[in-house]
Amino acid sequence: MNFSEDFKFTGERKLVEKLGKFNIATALDIGANKGQWARMVLNNTNWSVISFEPQKSAFKILEEFKNTHPKRFECYNYALGDENTETLINVHSSFTELSFINNDLNNLPLLTGRSSSTEEISLHRMDDLYSANKIKYSNVDFVKIDVEGFEYKVLLGSKLFLSEVKPKFVQIEMNWHQLFTITPIFQFGKLLVDYDCYQIFPAGQVLHKFDVTNPIRNIYQLSNFLFVRSDTKFDFR
Repeated sequence: MNFSEDFKFTGERKLVEKLGKFNIATALDIGANKGQWARMVLNNTNWSVISFEPQKSAFKILEEFKNTHPKRFECYNYALGDENTETLINVHSSFTELSFINNDLNNLPLLTGRSSSTEEISLHRMDDLYSANKIKYSNVDFVKIDVEGFEYKVLLGSKLFLSEVKPKFVQIEMNWHQLFTITPIFQFGKLLVDYDCYQIFPAGQVLHKFDVTNPIRNIYQLSNFLFVRSDTKFDFR
């Protein structure tokens, strides 16, 4: 996730405020950690939030939100990906939000030598969750994916969901991780072909539209990107 939990700094707080006019019913919080993003959304909007977090220690804290927002929040203790299986997550020794699944990320300077243990977790495909309960997921308008380099795998397992539900907005975090997983923003654009891509900035013009095929834009630094469904009447001023 964004190492900063200051959503004013990352621009995400302002983004959520601006999206109020789009009548968002439900948001998926994929990679919820301890509920930092979910808390910000629940406290500042009337959206419902469905969160997914595989780490047991983080999930225990996340679950507490069910007491404060029982009608608008639910959470599940597993990860999303492109298959249904059991796998291991590398648990960061200091910050659970920096834990990761892909072992190639052990070569990332930020993470090298920082994982003190592994934890067995469950992986599920979003397409299977959706097929099993279409009523529940049919009103999802916003999808936030922040899973430490596993974002592309999440989308691969969500093709049916995306094609049928067509959420208005898909937010994805990019960082050095995508260099090691070989998933530039261009690859995300190929999966989200019916969407326009914007980079989220912390202040001023909170969104900047750009072409995902431009090599200059395929950089590996911490940024959040918002894919907006092309037929959405989107004026962010």
